[in-house]
Amino acid sequence: MAEGLARGALGRSLLLAGALSVPLVTPARAEIAISAAKITGGELWVLGSTGETDAEISLDGQFTGRTDGRGNFEFRVIYHPASCIVTLRVRQQEQRAVVGECGQQGPPGPAPAASTVAGPPGPAGPQGVPGPQGPAGPVGPAGERGAAGERGAIGERGPAGERGPAGEAGRAGASGAVGPPGPAGARGEPGTMGAEGPAGPPGPAGPPGAAGLPGPPGPRGERGEPGPQGEPGHPGAPGPAGKPGPRGPAGPPGPRGPAAAAQPRPAPARTPRPAEPAPIPIQPPPGSSTGVPY
Repeated sequence: MAEGLARGALGRSLLLAGALSVPLVTPARAEIAISAAKITGGELWVLGSTGETDAEISLDGQFTGRTDGRGNFEFRVIYHPASCIVTLRVRQQEQRAVVGECGQQGPPGPAPAASTVAGPPGPAGPQGVPGPQGPAGPVGPAGERGAAGERGAIGERGPAGERGPAGEAGRAGASGAVGPPGPAGARGEPGTMGAEGPAGPPGPAGPPGAAGLPGPPGPRGERGEPGPQGEPGHPGAPGPAGKPGPRGPAGPPGPRGPAAAAQPRPAPARTPRPAEPAPIPIQPPPGSSTGVPY
């Protein structure tokens, strides 16, 4: 609690010190506003704001920070500028300010002799003359919450802020129960006649009718081509045996047998020669006009 009150008092003292710091403003670099610049508690505090949000800002080119969503910035560093003037830069903007409660560094003294021992540092110089009050800067970053003060008067209502982006669509809910069927609607008008469908399958055959009267004979048709040759018939029965043919010539004599005992050998019986048959006349071919053989 005591530390919070001390920080709140320190923040208020920095805001008062802003009146003592004298910003060196140029017309082209007036967008950086310094609320306070002071050395206190052994640290250099610089508070202010700029038109650039979430941008990098540097202090004397040695320390860097970033502006918040409103463009406010704060430096709290262990640093003592030699000229008691600091320069702030953000993108294309630049601002210089005099640091309050800052003792300017004096010129360097003569070089000590080799045997001379450096003495202790001298006392702090007198406080400088307060400069003119600068313009009121923007509200600095919120400090720790202090004790509740008296309720002030109600201020005017500020303008409405811009509408935020639409949130993501929620998940689809579970399907509800099926409701009862509604009443039947009125009968609609008949539609247009559709195209003719394909023919159906043929029905079953009816019973045969009564036989009609025979019609007159038709005209004789043209002669058709001869049919194919039929298969040969079966062979006929064998004919009667023919007459014997003429006698052939006599064969050569056979080999002589061994000599037999001297016995009278009977003469061989002669076989009568059969008569030669008469020649068979050649029959004329069937269908011949003459019966004379040739």
